[in-house]
Amino acid sequence: MGKKGFTLVEVLVAIIIIMILATYSVLKYTETIYEGKNKTAKAQMEVVAGAYKRYLMEYPERPLNGVVGFDSSTSLCVADSVSFPCGKPNLAGIDYTITLGTPSNTPSCNNSLATMTAKAGAKVGDKYSESGYCAYIDRYGRATDVSNS
Repeated sequence: MGKKGFTLVEVLVAIIIIMILATYSVLKYTETIYEGKNKTAKAQMEVVAGAYKRYLMEYPERPLNGVVGFDSSTSLCVADSVSFPCGKPNLAGIDYTITLGTPSNTPSCNNSLATMTAKAGAKVGDKYSESGYCAYIDRYGRATDVSNS
């Protein structure tokens, strides 16, 4: 008699292969989402750093340190209770905190103009977690990623 159909082993092997491919696809998809969030935050950090650099050219004797906020009513960035024009960065839409200068919890981002670290509880992936990653722009405008892990 001829064989009519698949054996149980063949069906199980096919299911296992499909599960492996699906798992890999989901992991790659989430990694891509985290990369996108990171690149968006870096672009916002570059906007803020450029505005801060212009501020320092005008007021070199008054450098700022601290977390950057955005006042939507005046379209100004705010740090250290000082406002400066910075365009319209979308700081509310990112999972990172942008800080002027070097924050104390990221010593690896030394001598930076602006620093970006993940907010507590933000879903940004293991590579960009709050304890092991920061991105910064140095005084020469070079963007750099630092991973402590």
